[in-house]
Amino acid sequence: MIYNKVKRIFRIHHLETEFTNGQMNRLPALVFFLFLFTSTGWAQTWTRMQSWGLDFESVHWISDKVGVGVGERLIFQTTNGGTTWEEVIQKFDTHFFDVVFLNTTNGIAVGDKGVVYVTIDGGKSWQKKESGTTNDLLNISQTSGSEVVAVGKNGEIRTSTDFGNTWSKVNSGTSLHLNDIAFVNQNTAFIAADDGRFLRSFDKGKTWSISNLTQTLDLYGVAFSSDLIGYLVGENGIFHRTIDGGQTWTSLNSTTTTTLRKVAISPLDGRIVIGVGDLGTIVRSANSGTTFGRINLGANATRKISNTSFKPNSNEQVAIGKDGYLLFSSNAGTSWTQRLAGIRNHFSSVDFKTQTIGFIAGQSGNLSLIHISEPTRQAEI
Repeated sequence: MIYNKVKRIFRIHHLETEFTNGQMNRLPALVFFLFLFTSTGWAQTWTRMQSWGLDFESVHWISDKVGVGVGERLIFQTTNGGTTWEEVIQKFDTHFFDVVFLNTTNGIAVGDKGVVYVTIDGGKSWQKKESGTTNDLLNISQTSGSEVVAVGKNGEIRTSTDFGNTWSKVNSGTSLHLNDIAFVNQNTAFIAADDGRFLRSFDKGKTWSISNLTQTLDLYGVAFSSDLIGYLVGENGIFHRTIDGGQTWTSLNSTTTTTLRKVAISPLDGRIVIGVGDLGTIVRSANSGTTFGRINLGANATRKISNTSFKPNSNEQVAIGKDGYLLFSSNAGTSWTQRLAGIRNHFSSVDFKTQTIGFIAGQSGNLSLIHISEPTRQAEI
């Protein structure tokens, strides 16, 4: 892995590579001005090259301008509404699955093997904390104030009342994987679990009861637009809706059999519901799930989309996923623009011929030519 010690602007010229811009192409052996990832500009500030080909898992919007994302061994952020993103200059040896901010400064990121990191400066720096479990923590949600609940594999539920600094175990009553959690209000919460199960709590996540749908497919996402109306999504494109606060659930026709990973609801119009999932799948309803349409991202846009999130009080949203994939919509998911699309590769050597020109070699015969705008270099392999 290659780490760069100082920020700099660069261009990469790929002699042979693959990229996603609505389609996958094998380029001939010509020199192209190309990023390590596909972007909306020609220059990018970089700190660690390989990170941008790593999986993105979740983005939390602190405001309409500031967002923080997490993924495979990285935390990244934007301060301009998602036009550009920068990686936090800190080494992480964990795969993060979710992140939540409790206010503009205090945030918590959770990941594999029970890893928890907290920030008190809006995401600029992070400190590791002990969660008390080695089970993967897959999702985290704020109850109120400094209180949060995190859920994960093997029925794991952990709660914190002090911004993530200390944690307590909660008995879930199951060993199923708990994949997503959503608070309807300060007291009521739902968890999407495997085998068609969902959990409910009416006391801020202190105790839980388990129920099941009429099928046994895994559930991966849950979201509510009000105290009464909510949605569950999961395997084979299943999409369920409740209109009575989770007492009963109705199966909806999502128009896809592809697994859906997450569901999000427009903060400006609760009738607009977006589901995202494997193979570049995005489905959208403008009438609370009565009908759905599948968004066409291009025949070869097949990367897994892991999550989607709206900006606060806005119809602007991002969708993120495999290998540094990031899409942007300005109209509540009606149409999408690709902002990032990483190239996954293991780089093994670097050779600078001058102060600003060098080559990087990696697996699969990939060779990249780098031009750095600043002459000062300091790197490790």
